[in-house]
Amino acid sequence: LGINTEQQHSTGQHRTTQKQKQSELTMDLLFSRIQELSASRNPSDELELSKLLKTNDKNLATTEIVQNALGILTPETHTSAYLWFLARQGEKPAHQAVFIANSNRVMDVVPGHQLARSPKLFCRVCHLYAKFYIDQQKPICAIRPLQRAISLVQPSPAHLTPIHRLLFKAILLSRCYHVGRQILSVDIYKLDRKRTDVSVQDFLEFCYQSGMIYIGSKDYQKALQQFRLAFTIPCYSVSAISVEIYKKYCLVSLLAHDKLVPLPSFAMQTGRDLSHRCVAYTEICSAYALSNTVKIETVAGTYADTFESDHNFGLVKQCITACLRKNIRQHTQTFLTLSVADIATNVGLASVKDAEKHVFQMIESGQVHASISQREGMVSFLDDPESYDNNASIRRLDQEIRRINALSLKVRDLDQQISSSEQYLKKVGGGSSGGVASSSSSSSSSLADPSAWPSSDMEVADSDQHLGRLLSY
Repeated sequence: LGINTEQQHSTGQHRTTQKQKQSELTMDLLFSRIQELSASRNPSDELELSKLLKTNDKNLATTEIVQNALGILTPETHTSAYLWFLARQGEKPAHQAVFIANSNRVMDVVPGHQLARSPKLFCRVCHLYAKFYIDQQKPICAIRPLQRAISLVQPSPAHLTPIHRLLFKAILLSRCYHVGRQILSVDIYKLDRKRTDVSVQDFLEFCYQSGMIYIGSKDYQKALQQFRLAFTIPCYSVSAISVEIYKKYCLVSLLAHDKLVPLPSFAMQTGRDLSHRCVAYTEICSAYALSNTVKIETVAGTYADTFESDHNFGLVKQCITACLRKNIRQHTQTFLTLSVADIATNVGLASVKDAEKHVFQMIESGQVHASISQREGMVSFLDDPESYDNNASIRRLDQEIRRINALSLKVRDLDQQISSSEQYLKKVGGGSSGGVASSSSSSSSSLADPSAWPSSDMEVADSDQHLGRLLSY
């Protein structure tokens, strides 16, 4: 019996050794095929490589194989495969420091046109890169590398990429608003799904985050423009991101224009759907229209929990202050001089000192032109001292004319692209009445056709986890 047991044990070991050798041989052949396909520049080979990696995901994602693969592959030659294994390395907490070093190497040595061939993989690597520094409470360290990453894969400075939202999140968390404003100084209006893999979620988050950057800079006019941009794309239903944008749109509109600026006519149905979902904000706007600070404070108290959970209570407080100052400005249209005590009584301030403080801050910011006599307790309202006949005014006028001319050229170029696109000509030739707004260009304009987007925008961001990430700013 002992002899038979030993023979069985020996036979089992032999079979196990054979299986291991076969497995190693199969893995060597698989890796050789991956090297061959990733070194090729043929689009069909790229597609085969993607299928091969997806099919063998579990076998290739082990720590040992990932480490060996990154040691053998070169990012310049085997870009797609290297990015795939690099993303798997970034998902393993124990190897994230090495992952950061390898990611920096990719950004330094790989040409942009090679990275642009694998936009999804490169974006995944950038996502893990940004997540590492955010988890380490060092989002500022991710800003420059992500800027570099965007410059590598952008067909032009006007193109939006999925990496923009990662960069803007790092900017917002580190409060480096000046960096965000510098990036936004170049108009970003081109969305090319084929070349950059940008999605509707990327676009909506871009609108949200860029608006938040301008809010952080106290530039409410530009923040409003960015939020308004989110409602210009065709959609069949309201998304969760759009709801959050509309909430801030209402409050920023009051701060920028002292009223709720209506959405464009083609977005009126969307506006009605949004207003039903944002009752607290529409009531704030209604109270503001009455110039009644007491009413605004009442609404703010009633919906305090809603505003707090939405992280918008700070903006609500600013709206209350803005309404007070709006009422003070209205006195300039009626009075040449007025006592500080009368101003406090008319606008509903608790004390003369509060009224004097508000008037002083308004003079300092240029909202009103006036002088305060503390001895007499009087405010004298003055005319605007700016005559607009100096060199600074001429330079500003020249800059605005140049900006408008540049914008006109961009609109003309987009119009020509849409008019000459094959898809648009087919629709027009087929008797479709969709027009320009319902068509899209064949290459660069990818927002104009609603059929290109999900059937329901709620698919974009309807989870509590995603909303929590948005509201963490």
